[in-house]
Amino acid sequence: MEELYPLLEEAFAGRTNEEWMGRLRAEDLIYAPVLTYEQLACDEQARVNDYIVTVDHPSLGQIDVTGMPITFSSTPVEIGNHAPELGQHAEEVLLGLGYDWDQITRFREEAVIH
Repeated sequence: MEELYPLLEEAFAGRTNEEWMGRLRAEDLIYAPVLTYEQLACDEQARVNDYIVTVDHPSLGQIDVTGMPITFSSTPVEIGNHAPELGQHAEEVLLGLGYDWDQITRFREEAVIH
């Protein structure tokens, strides 16, 4: 099998994605191009299938994020919380680690935390 990879790489490098898709389509074969994230984010089919969804972020407004790549027959899936902002949970984490408010205030004043 390992001997096959260099041969395939050389063969595939000889044509563009569009040329390969045309040939595969003409043979009625199942195929899909490998997309970059930038290409995927603009792909109509990815949006129709909710692989890329738009959500409201508290400070950034509407942003695109990856959706669920699978669906469940009886369990609805929804995109939950956004990623925390820098330092959003710093106080909570530090309190949980045993730091007191005086130490946390000093950390903030010294720009150790945001």
